[in-house]
Amino acid sequence: MSADMLRRWFTGAFVLLACAGAALQAQQPDSATVSGTVTNSVTGEPILRAHVALRGPAGRNGQNFAVLSDADGKFTMTPVPPGTYTLVGERIGFLSFGIGGVTVAAGDLKTDFKLKLTPTGAVSGRVLDSQGEPVQGAIVRVESSAGSQTANTDEQGRYRVFGLRPGKYRVQAKPERQGFGVEVRTDGSKDVHHAATYYSDALTRAGARLVDVTPAGELAGIDIRLAVTPVISISGRVSGLGAKQRATVEVTSAGDREDGPPAVVRADGTFLVSPVDPGKYYVVAWSGSGVNPLRSAPLEVEVAGTDIEHLELELIPAFDIAGKVVFDDPASRTPPQNAGRPTAGQGPSRVPLTRQLMLQGLPGITGTNLTAPLEDDDSFSLKKVSPGRFHVIFPWGFVRAVRVGDTETEGSILNLRGGASGPVTIYVGTLMAQISGTVTDSNGPAADARVILMSDRSEAPNIRVANTKPDGTYTFGDVPPGKYQIACVERDFYPNPTLDSALDDYAEVAQAVELRSGDKITKDLRRK
Repeated sequence: MSADMLRRWFTGAFVLLACAGAALQAQQPDSATVSGTVTNSVTGEPILRAHVALRGPAGRNGQNFAVLSDADGKFTMTPVPPGTYTLVGERIGFLSFGIGGVTVAAGDLKTDFKLKLTPTGAVSGRVLDSQGEPVQGAIVRVESSAGSQTANTDEQGRYRVFGLRPGKYRVQAKPERQGFGVEVRTDGSKDVHHAATYYSDALTRAGARLVDVTPAGELAGIDIRLAVTPVISISGRVSGLGAKQRATVEVTSAGDREDGPPAVVRADGTFLVSPVDPGKYYVVAWSGSGVNPLRSAPLEVEVAGTDIEHLELELIPAFDIAGKVVFDDPASRTPPQNAGRPTAGQGPSRVPLTRQLMLQGLPGITGTNLTAPLEDDDSFSLKKVSPGRFHVIFPWGFVRAVRVGDTETEGSILNLRGGASGPVTIYVGTLMAQISGTVTDSNGPAADARVILMSDRSEAPNIRVANTKPDGTYTFGDVPPGKYQIACVERDFYPNPTLDSALDDYAEVAQAVELRSGDKITKDLRRK
C-alpha cells in the first residue's frame, strides 16, 4: 500500500470514528455531567492527577467512570448515565475520600462536588538489640484501632512505615526468626533471646506508649531497643500416634505475640517448642491430612518467666456427629418472612435464610467452620469434625443451651474436645434482647457516631455496629442474650474479639452490660 493510500485510509477511519462518536453522543441525550474539585484538606491546595471515579452499584451494566484532576484540582465526567453512584477521590500519599448516594438524573449538570483528601503520615526510627547494635530484618508493626501496617528494617536497623491515617498508634518490633533453635555456645557465652518489644521498652500491648501521627507528618526517632527475655520452652507428650506416623506440634499466639516455631514430635511422643515469647498461646498437635487426619484439641497456655512442661496432647481422628435442634417455640422452626441477609445491586433486597446451623471453631482451631442443613424433623449431621470447642450459630434465633450425651451447658459453646461422646442437642430460643441509648460529647448529642457492641471474651464472638441518628440515639435490636462491652468509638475502628485488650483504647468510656431474653435496656454513652 502506497503512502498516499495509507494516508487516505487513516483519514477515512478517523472520519468514521468521529461520526460513530457523534452518533453515540446523540444516542445519549439524557446523560448527565458531574464535576468538582479535589483539594488537600490541610493546606487547601488543589491536587493534580487525583483519580476521581463514579462507581455504580454491582450489576449496573458493569460501568464505572473515572477521570484525572487537572492542575487546578478540577475534574469533569460526561456523559454519565442516570443512576445512583459513589463518588471517590484517590491519590498516592492521601487517604481515599468518598461520597455515597450521588444520584444523577437525565440532563443533570452537577458541578459543586468538593473532594478533600487528607494527606497520610509516616513513622520512622531504628530497631536495636540489647547491646545497642542495629537489628536487620526486624518486622516493625505500626498498629491503631483501625488496623496495622508493617515494614522491615535495613542493615542499619532503620525502618519507615508510611501511608498512615492520622491518629494514635502503637509501634512494635520483633526480630526475624532464625532457622535454628536454641544454641549451645561452645565458647561459654549465653544464647540471648530478644523478644517482640513495643515502643518504648514494653513487652505488652497495654504497656506500649502511644504515638500521634498527624496529616502529612513524619514522626521520626521512634527507636525501639529489643528486650531480652529468658529462653522459654513449651514441652510435653503426644499420645494416639501410630507406629511410623509423624506428627507436628504448633504453638499459635492468642494475642499480639509471634507464633512459636513448629516442632516435630519425637519417636517417643515427646516434643519441645523453643524459644517462645511471654504471652498466651494455643498448642495443637496434628498428623496426616485428607482422608484420615489426626488432631488434638487446642490447649491454651500462658507463658510467663518459666518453661511450661508436661503438656499432654491426645491425637483424635476426625469424627462424625449427629444431633437435633429443639425450638423453645415450635412456631419458630422456619425463618420469619422478613428475615434474611442484605444484598447489593439488583434483585431482592434480602436473601432468604435457610434452615441450617453453623459451627464456628473457637480460637486455636483453623479452617473448621462447618455448616449443616436441618432435615424436616430438625435433625442434622456433620462429618469429619476436628476436636475442639465450637460456637454454634443459628440464623434467626440464639442458642441458649447445648447438650452432648448426658451433659448440658448453658450458652452456645459446643465442647467436642474429646471427640463425639453422644448425640448433640441444640436448644434454640428466639426471644432476643434490645439495647438503645443516646451518645453525647462536649457539644451535646453526637450525630453519626459509631457504636460497637462486642460480646465479652468469655462468650462466643459477637460484634454489632450501629451509627447514631441526628439526635444522637442508637438502637441494637435482636441481640442474643449474653455479656457485652459497649462503647462509642472512632468511625474506622473495628475490634479484634480474640484480644483481651480489644477495647483498651476506649476503657474510659466502655461499659459492661448483661442482656437476658426479652430485655429492653437503655445505656447512654459518652464519646471519647
